[in-house]
Parts: sequence; structure tokens; C-alpha cells
Amino acid sequence: MLARDPVGIKPLFYGKNSEGLGFASEKKALMRIGIEDIHALRPGCVYVDGIEQNAISLPPYRGDITDPGEAAGLLDKALREAVMLRMHENAAVAFSGGVDCSLIGAMSGLPLCTVGLEGSYDIKAAKKAAFLMGAENRHFIYEFSEKDVAEVLPAVIYSVESADPLKVSIALPIYLLAREARKSGFKVLLSGQGADELFGGYARYKEAARSSKLEEMLQYDLGQIAGNNLERDDAAAMAHGVEMRVPYLDLAVIGISQRIDTSLKVYFDGKDYIRKYILRFLSEKYLPDEIASAPKKAIQYGTSVQKTLEKLAKSEGYKGTGDYFNSLYKVVF
Repeated sequence: MLARDPVGIKPLFYGKNSEGLGFASEKKALMRIGIEDIHALRPGCVYVDGIEQNAISLPPYRGDITDPGEAAGLLDKALREAVMLRMHENAAVAFSGGVDCSLIGAMSGLPLCTVGLEGSYDIKAAKKAAFLMGAENRHFIYEFSEKDVAEVLPAVIYSVESADPLKVSIALPIYLLAREARKSGFKVLLSGQGADELFGGYARYKEAARSSKLEEMLQYDLGQIAGNNLERDDAAAMAHGVEMRVPYLDLAVIGISQRIDTSLKVYFDGKDYIRKYILRFLSEKYLPDEIASAPKKAIQYGTSVQKTLEKLAKSEGYKGTGDYFNSLYKVVF
């Protein structure tokens, strides 16, 4: 019997060859023993005697909580418990200075680990946030160079088993963060992954709110989070033996989120839509206002990795990162 958690936090692949059934957390482990028809066990499913079937589903959307005070109170309790459950003696927080990770950092009191190109947006934002939180003495900053990006790129492609430009550009800073965090003695990193899908963090959710399609989009994105994000992050971090733990994707936190009406997630204040409103509302209890309302860039842009990869591809004679990554994929595989 094989079973996978209902969110898909950890990857699980399986396949058969003439010698029998093989399963692993990485496809390449199965490829090496001659298995070619490889399947990802779907989140919340079990595989028994050759049959894959649903076993447990995520809590359904209800949207019965419309009061911000009630929503924040329930979310506060669930998230604090989720953070405490994921504590470890050698744990830290993957920290970019945004509200998601800052809230975890404030609730846990753990060391904060930041990665980025020297002078990048995330380095500056994280330094400022750590200062405002009074956490400078537990803030680890790992700055990398363009040379570092070029050196680890093949290993990142090998780790995530993909040449997809978006997947690689996001995985690369996570790979470097995990490498440096492990050198500092951290074996576990608590991540803010999942907060955007649960509470409406992406820019596209504004338009969805305007067209009354926010609930539909959030449910779809939550259902796709394993293949889109979690498998990638796990592979990049575990390449250095660092486990990514995701408090926001605790089932109790998801359950509370599914009870919170979408109007409290992408909130219209009369002028504009505020993304992750309820999370920002809650964070005012733990964080300075400047952090609670701070904008956030996607990791590939905030760390300046995207710009560096495009520059690197051009220097190698490729029109874009896709062709360049594909050429490296053929080498490493």
C-alpha cells in the first residue's frame, strides 16, 4: 500500500517493470532501475494492489465566516498550533520579509534565513523586516553571485527533474537557501508556501474578485499546489537534506481558511482590492504595520535570479532561458 497526504506536501511516484513495483520520492530513482511508465500518486490517494483510489479530501469551501475578528481569532489559534507542531531543534524560517514568513517568524521565534543576489529586493526587504521585528540577532543572510547561479544551474535542473523556466527559476534560490542553511546547521525550514492560494495573494486574484470568480480560482489553485509548487520546493531543498515544512498547509489551517468568506481574502476597501486581507489583519497582532502591509515580489524576481538567468542564457548564445535549460537537461539526464 502507498498513501499520500491530502495536500501533496511530499511527492510520491511509482511504476512497474519486469522485477515488480517501485516507488520513490523522485522520478530519477525509478528511471535508474529501468522503470519508464512513472506515475505521481495523487494527493489524498492510496494505491493498493494496482489500483489508485481517493482516500481523503481537503475540507470543502463553506465561506460561513464573514466577520474579520472571528476569522482572525480562529486563524490565529490554528496557525500558531500548526507552527508549534513543525518546530525542530535545528529549524529556521525561509524569510523574505513578506507577511507570510514574517508571521511564522514572529509566532515561532526561530532564526530567519534569507537568500538573494547582493543588493536584491528580497535582501533589502528582509533586512528591514528583521530590524522592525527586533530579530536582527537571529537573521542569517546568504548572498550569492551570478557565478553561483551559473555553477548550480545544472544541479537545480537535475534536482527538480525539469527544464521548465518557471520551475527552475523558482527552485534555484530555494536550492541555494537550503545549501547555505544546511551549512549553518539547519535541517528544517518553515516556509510560507500555501498562504497565497489560501488567502488570495497572487495579483491575478484581484481580477477574479472583480468578476466573482475568486472562490473558483482559489479552489482550483489549492488543488494544483502539489504539482505546481510543493514537489518543486521539496526537491530543491531535499537536494541538501533540508526538509521544508509548511504550516499554512496544515489541515486545520486549511479548514479555517475554507470557512472564511472570499470577501475577507481579497477585500475591497472602497478604492481597491487588498490581497491577503485577513492574513494582514491577523499579522497586526504580531508585526509592525509596515510589514503587515508590505508588498511582495515573487521569489525569482525578489532574489534577482530571473534577471541573472536571462543574462546567463544570452551570454551562452540562447534566445531565452527555455532553450538554454533544455540543453542542460539533456546533459544531466
